[in-house]
Amino acid sequence: MKTDLSDIELFLFDMDGTLVNTEPFHLMAMKNVLSSKGLAIDLTSQVEHFAGMTDQLVLKELYPDMYDDEIKAIIEAKNQQLVAEFSHFSPSHLSQYLAPGILPFLKSIKSLNKKMAVVSASEDIVVDATLKAFELTNFFEFWLGRNQTERTKPHPDPYLLAMHRTKKGPEVTVIFEDSVNGMKAAKDSGAHAILVSPFVAQNGHKSFDVFSL
Repeated sequence: MKTDLSDIELFLFDMDGTLVNTEPFHLMAMKNVLSSKGLAIDLTSQVEHFAGMTDQLVLKELYPDMYDDEIKAIIEAKNQQLVAEFSHFSPSHLSQYLAPGILPFLKSIKSLNKKMAVVSASEDIVVDATLKAFELTNFFEFWLGRNQTERTKPHPDPYLLAMHRTKKGPEVTVIFEDSVNGMKAAKDSGAHAILVSPFVAQNGHKSFDVFSL
């Protein structure tokens, strides 16, 4: 049975884990930067625990005694490496990391002239590079990274800003998220919130082919 979204006027999407499976790229970039500083750690086994958390919160939890300026330097180095990673692959290769059914879904929304935007907890440079690498920019009116608001997810501020920019209220807005922090932000914004897990092969997890426009 499909979920009817015909009354929705604004579609807001989280990026990492919702539109694109960027996890392998983020893990590799962070692993390389940490290793270069002698901080080898198995991040793969802790992916679910850190899902939806910013790099700053992840590093704070892993290294409680690390100074803020060192955390900032690690994040900047990781982001630069991530952007460089994307440049090594063609769009056709990267397409395998797109959420199943997402391209037809985005095309259908666009054909109805409804508004779409991306709201991510990743830094602006990462959001911009990711959407360009995966050739998704033409679908969205704008995209917001974590640098656009003082507070990011799990606070609703980024989603409230997106609704303010488009002059659309929460009653006609739907938000697609894949994490606990993201869902909290979405629900607290007052908009319709839908949990999707397009990269989890498990019954009960919604992908983008179950929605009706």
